[in-house]
Amino acid sequence: MIQVVIVEDDRDFIYLIRTLLEREKDIEVIGSCTEEICGTLPDMFSRADLVIVDLNLSNGREGQEEGIRMARKIRSTTDAKILILTGYEEPEIILQASQRAFASGYLLKKNYQGLSFMIRSIAAGSAPEEIYICSALLRKLSHAERFVLMEYLGYEVKINSSSKTKSNQMSSIVQKFELDKPSDLRMIFKNYPDLSRLSDDLR
Repeated sequence: MIQVVIVEDDRDFIYLIRTLLEREKDIEVIGSCTEEICGTLPDMFSRADLVIVDLNLSNGREGQEEGIRMARKIRSTTDAKILILTGYEEPEIILQASQRAFASGYLLKKNYQGLSFMIRSIAAGSAPEEIYICSALLRKLSHAERFVLMEYLGYEVKINSSSKTKSNQMSSIVQKFELDKPSDLRMIFKNYPDLSRLSDDLR
């Protein structure tokens, strides 16, 4: 059973999504909340396999930023994956937001009927968008930084750099991803595809 939480400020849309997903035998909505009360329900997120986050929790650019901040917090503190739900249709805005939110997928609100399929794809680790987002994140890093990241995450890689150089590169990685500490990287990348499988795409 895929356990899902919905974060959306439009209560009517929450009802619409709940009604859609309740028809599915392998998907369970274990909770939903608006921006105002989500911060008081951390246990709900820790039990979720996937959290659907409205990119525009309130009107305008400020709302977009709040959606991203919420998604980042969920990803750095829980095992839940993020699915961005958005009314934006500009591909560049959606991709940039998905990277900053460390999302595993995105779906336009007007295409909400495809939500069940998207949830299953993300849960199975077979969503093309997840690979696309992860690859885009890694392209922010230099070749050396990618290998330092992979070593930190437990991959077997050969690095000839000194400890000091690796430490400096790790600091650069944390800064590029706008994180607070290196340990956040473990939570963020543990649910992304095997990074060694993406190596050909990153050369």
